Amino acid sequence: MRLLTHKRDQRRAAVAPLVALSIIALLGFVAIALDGGLLFDSRRKSMAGADAAALAAATEMWNNNSSNAAGAAFQVAKTNGFLNDAGKGSAAGTSKVEVRLGGEKPLLYSPTVTDANGLLLTDYVEVTITYYQQRYFSAIWGANTLPVKVRAVARGLRNSSRYGIIVLDQTAEGALNVAGGGVVKIDTAVIVNSSHATTAALGQGSSGGQISAADFFVYGGITEQGGEQFIGNQHTGIPPTPDPLAYLPAVDPATLYVPPAPTKTKNADGTFTVKYTAGIYTNGLSLSGNSDTTFVLEPGIYYMDGGGFSVSGSSNLSANGVMIYNAPKKDTDVVYIAGQGKIVMTPPTTGIYTGISIFQDRNSTAPITIKGNGNAFITGAIYGASAPAFVEGNGDAAAGANNQILGSQYVTGTLRVAGNGGFRITANGGPIPRLRDIRLVE
Repeated sequence: MRLLTHKRDQRRAAVAPLVALSIIALLGFVAIALDGGLLFDSRRKSMAGADAAALAAATEMWNNNSSNAAGAAFQVAKTNGFLNDAGKGSAAGTSKVEVRLGGEKPLLYSPTVTDANGLLLTDYVEVTITYYQQRYFSAIWGANTLPVKVRAVARGLRNSSRYGIIVLDQTAEGALNVAGGGVVKIDTAVIVNSSHATTAALGQGSSGGQISAADFFVYGGITEQGGEQFIGNQHTGIPPTPDPLAYLPAVDPATLYVPPAPTKTKNADGTFTVKYTAGIYTNGLSLSGNSDTTFVLEPGIYYMDGGGFSVSGSSNLSANGVMIYNAPKKDTDVVYIAGQGKIVMTPPTTGIYTGISIFQDRNSTAPITIKGNGNAFITGAIYGASAPAFVEGNGDAAAGANNQILGSQYVTGTLRVAGNGGFRITANGGPIPRLRDIRLVE
C-alpha cells in the first residue's frame, strides 16, 4: 500500500514542471497572436500613410510644383500619424519617413520605375515609412521595438490625349452626327460613349460628308446613310470613356477682375485695332465689325458672366494665349464663332488650363457653334461636358481639310459636323490639354 502511494506522488511531481512549461509555451503563442495582430494593423496603417504621402507628392509634381513634392509627402504622413520622429533609439511609437523623387536612387530597384542607371524616373516618387511598434506580450522575448517598414511609389504625369473627339452623352441618338458634304480629318481617334444600339454615330444624308480618323471607338452602333462616312477602323461595344478633363476646376471669378474698356486704334493703313484685356465680362462679349477691323484679345482668361461669346461679321479676330470660359445664365448664352474674316485663336501654354481655347460650365446645355469659312485657325481644345456642339467647315473641302484647323480636340456632350467645306482637328497646331495621370504604381 505504501509502495503504490509513493509512485502516485512521483507522478504528481512530474506533472507540475510539464504544466509550467506548457503555460510558458501557451503565453508565447498568445504573445505571437496578439502582437502579431498589432503588427498587421500597424502595417496596414503605415501602408495607407505611405500611399497617401506618395500621391500627395505626385499631385504636386503634376502641378509642376516639384519643389513642394517632398514637403507635401511629409505633411500628409504627419497628418496620418507618422511624425518622422524616430531617433537613433527608435523608441516605441516613433516613425521614420523617407521621400525620394525622380532622379534619386530608390530604396528598392524596380525596372518599372527606374531608368538604366537605377534612378527613379522623372515625375515618380518613392515614400518609405518605418514605424516602430511597441512590444506587449512578446516583451518576454526581448525589449526592443518591432520595426514595420512599408514602401509606396506614385507618379504624377501629364499625358497628352490620344483622342481628337470624345462625345460624352451616353444615351443620345446620333451623339456624333455627320451631315453635309464636308471633309474632316482627325489626326488621332474618336470616342462615342452613347449606347444607342444603331445610331450612336450617324452619317446622315446622301451628300457624302466624311470624318477620317485612325479609329472610331463607339459604345453603341454606327449607321452610315451616305456611303462610307466614318473612314478608319470601327470598333463597337467599347465601354464609355470617363470625361478626361473632369479634374479641371471651374474658373473662379473671384480670382479675376473687371477689365477696363477696350481701346480702339486707327492704324496707318486706315484699318482699326480694338484691344480687350482678360477678366470678367458681365453679359459676355459680342465681337462684330467690318473687314477693316481686327479684334485683339490679350492673353489670359475671359470669363463670360452670362451673355455668351460670339464672333460674327467680316472683322478679324486675334486671340493668342486665350481661354474663353462661358458661364451661361440661360441657354441662349451661347458660344458662337462664325465670322467671315480671319480668326486665329491659340490657347494658354502654361498653367492648369494649358491647351484649352473654350471651356463651358460642365452643367450647361447651351450650344457651342464654330463655323470655319476657310480662314479659321483654332488650335486649342473645345470643352463643354454637357453641351451640344456644332462645327462646320465651309469653303474648299480639299484645301480646308489640309489647312483649316478648327480645334485640337472636342470633349462635348454631343457633336454635329456639317458644312460643305473641310477642316482638321489636330494637335499639331499647338498644345493640347494634359490628362491627369496620378496613380500608385508600386
